[in-house]
Amino acid sequence: MKDQLSSHYPLTPVSWAFLILAAAFLTLGSMAQSANFELGVLFTEYGLLVIPLVLLGLVFKVDLKKALRFNPIPVRIGLKIFGASLLMIPGVAFLNVTVIAILMMTVHFIPQTLPEASAGTGFLVSFFVMAITPGICEELFFRGMVMNALEGRFGYRFAAVLSAVLFGLFHFNLANLVGPIFLGLLFGWLVQVTGSIYAGMIGHAVNNGFAVTISYLMTRGQEISMETGMDLTELFLENKDMLIASLAGAAGLLFVIAVPMVAFGLMIYRSIRLEYLKPGDILKISGQQFVVTGRPLAATAVGDAQAWLYPYDQVPTLEHYEDAISLVNLNAVRSERQVRLSNRHWVKSERPKMKLKESLPLWSGAVLYLAIGVYLILMFRGILS
Repeated sequence: MKDQLSSHYPLTPVSWAFLILAAAFLTLGSMAQSANFELGVLFTEYGLLVIPLVLLGLVFKVDLKKALRFNPIPVRIGLKIFGASLLMIPGVAFLNVTVIAILMMTVHFIPQTLPEASAGTGFLVSFFVMAITPGICEELFFRGMVMNALEGRFGYRFAAVLSAVLFGLFHFNLANLVGPIFLGLLFGWLVQVTGSIYAGMIGHAVNNGFAVTISYLMTRGQEISMETGMDLTELFLENKDMLIASLAGAAGLLFVIAVPMVAFGLMIYRSIRLEYLKPGDILKISGQQFVVTGRPLAATAVGDAQAWLYPYDQVPTLEHYEDAISLVNLNAVRSERQVRLSNRHWVKSERPKMKLKESLPLWSGAVLYLAIGVYLILMFRGILS
């Protein structure tokens, strides 16, 4: 029976599901969160994201374990992802703060804040609801079902990019659009490289958890300032020029901080990639290209970056093919920064055209998003009462 299961979700039903669930997210989800924020988020995440993707998988006979990539990852890889994701946070903050400053200068945008976490049990509940839950549910939906359906039709590169864009749009927040797209690209790449949805879950939970923690600390600081008669929120909103200047300064500071931290985080991601080498991957060592033909048995365990390499520019019909293959310990040459890897999944190739029935719900979603954006801009400008 299992042999009859598909390894990919069908794209057309997934596209329509995305549009319908996005509309449900804006209506039912918003009403549920307005009534009770914590329970509303749980309903939105598990009820509107996880349950539908499981039902779609059952209806269309999808191998959920394979399609959603429920494959374990070693603890050391999880720790690398945890550290690299922390290093990416200044970059995400820079993108979001820059967008907020631009929106405030152009459309009189008023930034929204995260729901405030309370002390003690309230903080722990908020952490679970706003960090752990989205890390699980949104990764299953976007890097699981959506990216899997796109991979089945268009390959890895397009699937990772489009699922990241859809992930950003799904936040329905102009100020929180570019940052999630950036994170979506990183999470998609991680999931494809490691072959595990848990890689994306760890990165997502780390990012959200940091935001929840900072929100909690800022709330505590504001409570202290209010005791002394200083309401920082009211102070900034009464003087928008001060807020814009503060945001511009924060963006500049974040840029200085983000550049080295993001660069270091990308180096960690790169080290993870080298530990998941597969036959067909292309390596450039000291300017010469090699194709990975395999890995020795000792290198099958993650952490041992040995690989059999074959010169990319030589024909595979050499008389002594085996003599042209070299066993290389990539950990040694990597320390000299001589290794450059071209992910075979991301090599540019001809992409099949998307059919109308597949793209129609996505275009409809884009129109819906633009309509909401125009409405918000008119509202911020005071044209709509």
